Amino acid sequence: SMVIEFVSTWSASADVLALAQIEIKLGDIPEGKNVTFKWRGKPLFVRHRTAQEIETEQGVDLSTLRDAQHDNDRATKP
Repeated sequence: SMVIEFVSTWSASADVLALAQIEIKLGDIPEGKNVTFKWRGKPLFVRHRTAQEIETEQGVDLSTLRDAQHDNDRATKP
């Protein structure tokens, strides 16, 4: 109907959605848990790693990785 067509023009265009941001409070995610968010219509997975998980990942031999990058370079520290 004409009303649906009119209201659909208010929807965000693809270029606007591409600039969309999401704000996640990392402190609200319990240690050792995963949380899934929807961003740009796709799932975004966030894990609050434990100290043991971080230590394990820092000990990985980079030559065994397909995309070799040290954990300290990849993970940001809030």
